Amino acid sequence: MIVLPLTLNANLSTLGYIMDVELLKIVSFYDKNNIERLSKYLISKFKEFNDSDDDYNPIYPSFPGETIDPSSIYLYYSQWLHYLDHSPDYDKKSLIPKSYQWGMKKLDQEEESNSNFLSEISVGDSNEKKLKIISYGDEEEFCQSMMVLMQSSENFVEEDVQDINTFMIKVIDHEKYIPKPILNLENLAHVTNSYLNYFRGKNLPFNTIYSWFSHFNISYDEVLIIALAFSNHFNVASNLKKYRKFEYLGDTHQKILMKFLNDCSGTHRYNEFLKKKKVWSRLCGTIYTDNFMKEYPELVKDLLRISKEDVFNFISINRYHKYIDFDEDKEEGSGNNSSRGNLDDLYKKEIEKALKSNSEFLSSVTFKSCNLLSSIITVNGTDYEFENGKLLLDEEEEEEDEEQTNEKENENNSKSKEELFMKPLKSLMNKATKLIRQKLNIVLSLNENISKLGFCMDIPLLKKIAVYDEYEIEEIYQLISSELENITCSRINYMPPYYNFPRNHLSIELTYKSYCKWLLSLELLNYDPNMIPTNYRTRFEQYHDAEVIENEVRNIKLKTLSIGHKDEFYQVMIHLMSASEAISKEDIMDLHSFIKYEENRLKYIPEMIPNKENLANIIYRLVLYCMTESPPLETILPYYTNVNDVLRLALVMSGNQASDLGRSVKFKSFKNSERRILMTLLNNCRNRYEDFMKYKNMWERFCERVHPSKFKNLYPDLINDLLGSYRILGTPEHKKIRMEYRFYLSLYELDDRFKEYKEKVRKYVKELKKKKRRRKEKGTRKE
Repeated sequence: MIVLPLTLNANLSTLGYIMDVELLKIVSFYDKNNIERLSKYLISKFKEFNDSDDDYNPIYPSFPGETIDPSSIYLYYSQWLHYLDHSPDYDKKSLIPKSYQWGMKKLDQEEESNSNFLSEISVGDSNEKKLKIISYGDEEEFCQSMMVLMQSSENFVEEDVQDINTFMIKVIDHEKYIPKPILNLENLAHVTNSYLNYFRGKNLPFNTIYSWFSHFNISYDEVLIIALAFSNHFNVASNLKKYRKFEYLGDTHQKILMKFLNDCSGTHRYNEFLKKKKVWSRLCGTIYTDNFMKEYPELVKDLLRISKEDVFNFISINRYHKYIDFDEDKEEGSGNNSSRGNLDDLYKKEIEKALKSNSEFLSSVTFKSCNLLSSIITVNGTDYEFENGKLLLDEEEEEEDEEQTNEKENENNSKSKEELFMKPLKSLMNKATKLIRQKLNIVLSLNENISKLGFCMDIPLLKKIAVYDEYEIEEIYQLISSELENITCSRINYMPPYYNFPRNHLSIELTYKSYCKWLLSLELLNYDPNMIPTNYRTRFEQYHDAEVIENEVRNIKLKTLSIGHKDEFYQVMIHLMSASEAISKEDIMDLHSFIKYEENRLKYIPEMIPNKENLANIIYRLVLYCMTESPPLETILPYYTNVNDVLRLALVMSGNQASDLGRSVKFKSFKNSERRILMTLLNNCRNRYEDFMKYKNMWERFCERVHPSKFKNLYPDLINDLLGSYRILGTPEHKKIRMEYRFYLSLYELDDRFKEYKEKVRKYVKELKKKKRRRKEKGTRKE
C-alpha cells in the first residue's frame, strides 16, 4: 500500500515538494487510477507555481507503471520520516513513528550504498535544499486561509484574485467567510467583484454589499480605484491617470459606483471629474446612465458632460475622419492666452529662449519662422535655413565653404568672425531642436500605428497632438485607434508596430526617417503643398534606402486624419436634422448621442424638420433626455399639426420604426408623463377626425395604451373626435351602445353574404336551364 505513495513522493521531490504523514496515509488507500489522477494534478499545479514547464525530470517517469524497488522501500520510508522529523516547517512531529530511528541506525551500520531522493539533502539549520511539505487539510481550513488572504493589508496580485474566484465558485456558502471589515479598499473591491460575479441567489443583497464599504469615507479617486478593481486591474492607486481599460460592468456594479458617486460631495463634483477627465469619460462609457436619470439626475448630467467630447470625437472620426480639439475651441472662445498652441509654437519658444540666454545673439540674431523641423533664423539681415537643427546648405555651397576654409587655414590658420559666430549658433539650434525631436518621436510612433489601419495624420493634427503630455497622447491614441478599428473592421487583425504605445515607441535614431516618410505620404495624397516643408527632401535623399521607402509609401493606400472644430461638428448635426429625406440608422444613432450628451440640445434643433420620420426620431430623443426636467413642450408643439406625426412619435417611443405607420405593430405601455405629452401634441393638431379614420386600427391600439378617457376634462374636443371610432370610453351606457352597434353590424354583414349567396344560386339555376334547353333543341334537329 505504501509503494505507490512513496514513489509519488519521489517524483514530487524533483519539483521541491513532499507529502506529510497524514496525507501519505490517506493516499495509501487510493487505487492505481486515483493516485495517477492525483499525480497528474499535483505535478501540473506545482509546475505552474514554479513557472517551469520544461524542467520537470521525474525519478520514475512511467509512474504508476514504474515504482520504487520493493527492497528499497524501507530506506525511502526511513529517510522520508527523518526529513520530516528534522524539518523546521513541519509542526506535527508527534505523528512520526520513532521506530524509523532504529531503522536509520541499522542502515548506517550496514553502510547502505543505495540512495534515494532524500539522501543528498542535509537536514537541520544548514539545509542546502529545502522541500515544501504538502499537508492534508479540510474545507474549513481552506476557507479560513481565504479569510486570512482577504484580510491582507497588501494589495492583491492577480494570483490572489484567481484563488478568491476559485473559493467563490467551489464554496457554496462563501458569503459567511467574507471578513468584515476588509481594511484595504482595493482588495475589498476585488472581493466584492468576485462575490457579484459568482452570486448564486436570485436577489443580490445590495444593501449588505454597500455596508461592506461603510468604514470608508469614499472619495472620487477611491471610486476610480473600486471601478478599476471591478475591471481586474491591480495596484492602481499610485497612478490613476494611467490608461487602463474598463471592462463591461454588470447592473449591480454600476449601481454600487453610482451610489458611491452620489454620496460624494456634489458641490464641486464636475471640477473633481475634470482632474482626471479622460479616466472619468471612459468609466462613463461603461455605465448605462439612462437607468439612473431619474434617481441621480444631477450626477448623470455631470457624467454626460465630462464624456461628451470623447463621444463627439467618436462620431466625428467615424463620419468625416476628423479629431476635434475641444480645448483649443475653449481657449479661442475665452480669449485665453495661456494656450498650449502647437509644435511650431513650442519650437519658436525654445529657439527664442535659447537666443535670449546668449548675449552675443541678442542684437544680431532673430527668429523668423518655423514649420515642423524646418526653421529660418535671421543673422544681421541674412536668412539661414535649418533642417532638424542643422544648417541647410546645398552640396555646392558646402564644397565651396570647405575650399575657402582650407585656403584660410593654410594662409594664417585663423577663422573669420562670421565662422566663429555661426559655430555656437549651430550648436544652439541643435540643442533647441532636441525637445522637438522627442515630441515628434512619440507622435510619429502614434502615426505609424494608425497607418496599419489605413490612415495618417495631417500636419495641423500632428502639430497639435505633439505638445500633449504622454497621458493625453495615450488617451487620444486609444480613442482614435478604437474608432478606426470599427471603421475598417480590423479589431481582430490589427497588429500595431508599437503595441504598448507610448511606452514602446520609435527609437530616436529613426525619428527623422519616419518624419520624412510621413511627409512623403502626405505629398502622394495630394496634400496642400504650401503646408509641407520641402526642405526634408534634401536630407531624405541622403538615405541609402530612400528609393525603397518611397516605393513602399506609394504602394500603401492611406486616408488623411485631420483636425476638426466644434462648430463644424455642430453644423453637421444640424444638417442631419434638417435633411429632407429619411436618414439612416447610423445617422439616427449619431443624433441620439448628440442629443443625449449635449446639455444645450434645444439650442441646436432647427426651426424646420421637413422629414416626418426624422421628426419622430429627434423629438423622441428630446423627450427622453429632457424627462428629468419639465418636458420642452414650447419647443416641440410647433412641429405637430398633424395627428399622424404624433402616431409616428408613439411608434418610435415603443421601439418601432417611424416608417411602420399603417403596419400591424404593438405599442408599449406608456408612462404617465409620456401619455400627457402625446395627448398635448394631439390636442395641438387640427383636422383630426379624417386622419384618425385613415389608420383606424392603429389608433385603436394606440388608445388602448394611452387611455384618452383620463384626459376628457382637459381635452374634451379631442375626446369627442375619438368617440364612436375607438373603444376609449368605459361607461356601461357606451358599452351597451357599442355592443348593439357590433350586433347590427354583424347582421348587416350576414345579410350581405346571404344576398350574395342567393344571387350566385339564381345564376347557377339559370345557367343549368339554358344548358338543358340547348340539349333538347339539338335532339329535335337530329330527328
